[in-house]
Amino acid sequence: EAVGQPTIAVGVASTGPYAGGGVSAEFRDTLGDRWLSTGVEIAGTWADLGGWLAFVNRRSRINWGTIVAQTPFRAEFLTATTDRTARRVTADLTTERQISRGASLLAALPLDRARRVEVTGGVERLSFGREHRVALYDLDSGGLLSRTTERSTPERPITVATMRAAFV
Repeated sequence: EAVGQPTIAVGVASTGPYAGGGVSAEFRDTLGDRWLSTGVEIAGTWADLGGWLAFVNRRSRINWGTIVAQTPFRAEFLTATTDRTARRVTADLTTERQISRGASLLAALPLDRARRVEVTGGVERLSFGREHRVALYDLDSGGLLSRTTERSTPERPITVATMRAAFV
């Protein structure tokens, strides 16, 4: 029924090439009782791939739905140091990642046209990663002398259960 505006981003920096983008879509049945939404997005590498799939059914008195999603979070920290005696520049890039993978169920009971009771519950797993890249450059020519990459998992994954209720 509707397709979201596709996005695309491409670039090159001293840390390397970058590509990202996303697209989403939404579908409903003829009466609007059942609704499906999906989307995918990427920001940089396959490790930064996210997306969701959601379904809501409003055919009966109790409305219900579900959603599954993967959401990546990424933060980068760059430090550059210059050694003038050795004529070298060291670029130290650390990328911290947190990926949230989860599923939720929801139910809503309309009491009248203006009030309803809602209940939501789900499980979410948070995983963590770290990538540390060091590049050594010649100060005079700017040429790359060496590059190293280390990947690690700084913390164990965390699993969280959630439950919410509301009178709206």
